[in-house]
This record gives sequence, structure tokens and C-alpha cells, in this order.
Amino acid sequence: MTATATATHLITIDEFVRMPDPVDGTQQDLVRGEIIEMPPSQGEHGYLVCDIARKLGNFVEAEKLGWVCAGDVGTILERDPDTLRVIDVAFWSIERQPMRPKGYMIPPDLAVEVLSPN
Repeated sequence: MTATATATHLITIDEFVRMPDPVDGTQQDLVRGEIIEMPPSQGEHGYLVCDIARKLGNFVEAEKLGWVCAGDVGTILERDPDTLRVIDVAFWSIERQPMRPKGYMIPPDLAVEVLSPN
């Protein structure tokens, strides 16, 4: 008996970002070249993300420590195969990220993921 392998095309970040957004609001991440779908977040999730980002952001800004982003920040975690994940709240130190980030981010110093009940 001979085993056969099916070749799977792994998607790059460039291909992934050119794809249209799902019409049903499903969130998509790219994990090692494959699309992973998750349902849209709900109200409690949004409240918690906002609360964490506000508190962390206020502290980071007052101490001039770096940058805080929230709201599904696209972050490149690896290449070849590519992984682009969204992070609920993220912090980058001024040492690693001297200027305010633009575009997709490098991995943060701190990533906060709020777990959804589902």
C-alpha cells in the first residue's frame, strides 16, 4: 500500500490581507499558512478589552514606557509559513519599538487575550 500526500497551498500574509473580509463578521487569523476562523466577539469581551487597554495605556503613557494598542491588532508572529494573529491588547516597550507602530506589528512585549465563553 502506498501513501499519497495532498499538497496544500500555504497562504502568505500578503495573500491573506488581499482577501475580502467575511460577510458574516467572522474573524480570521492566519496560522502557519492556514486560515483559522472564529466567531465575532460579544459585548462582555469588548468591555473587558477596553477596560484593560485603558488601564494599561494610562500607566504606560504616564511612565513613557512605550505603546499600547487594542482592538484586534494584526501582529506578525512568524514567517515561512506565515502567522498573522490579532491580539486584543498589546504593549511594545519604547526600547523595542521606538516610534509609534504602523502597519502590522512585531511581536509585542505583552499580549493580552480575553477568553470568550465559546
